[in-house]
Amino acid sequence: MNKKMYIEKYLTRLDQYDEGTTISWNKLSEEELDAYSKALGKEIPNSYRWFLETFGESSLFGFGFEGKIEYSGYTIVDLNKEKVAELEPFLGAGLEKRYLFFIDESSDGYAFDYDHILIDNEPEIVCWDWMGFYPKRKNFYSFLWDEIKNYFGDEEELAFLIDEADKEYFEWK
Repeated sequence: MNKKMYIEKYLTRLDQYDEGTTISWNKLSEEELDAYSKALGKEIPNSYRWFLETFGESSLFGFGFEGKIEYSGYTIVDLNKEKVAELEPFLGAGLEKRYLFFIDESSDGYAFDYDHILIDNEPEIVCWDWMGFYPKRKNFYSFLWDEIKNYFGDEEELAFLIDEADKEYFEWK
């Protein structure tokens, strides 16, 4: 089983059993994703595109994953520009071209870093705070998989959702 299949399997289970997980299941169309990419002026990473095509705009682990141009009364492009405006005084110019931000409910944030294309033309995932950007994961699949493993590891009552055969893959000790 590949990582995408595991991600789909366990996010589906979390959606069924955990009230904090909200998967919309309103898959975004090619037209919506192309419009989003055009509005941003950059390609949506294949892994993120797959997520939006599979799960739709969803809320997981304190993150809002968006993919349409419109977002809560204004555009996702405006939201990205807002994040850039917050960070430019601390981190310098050119952030809008370099990063695509996730919508994060914590004080830190996460973004795709288009200056660091690592595996299969996928931008690296970075974490940011007011001190700078720090590498987080090599791609969005790895980011999601680690968040799933961390969530199951932190929420003992959800451990029953892990198949016995998958425990080794989850690296449970």
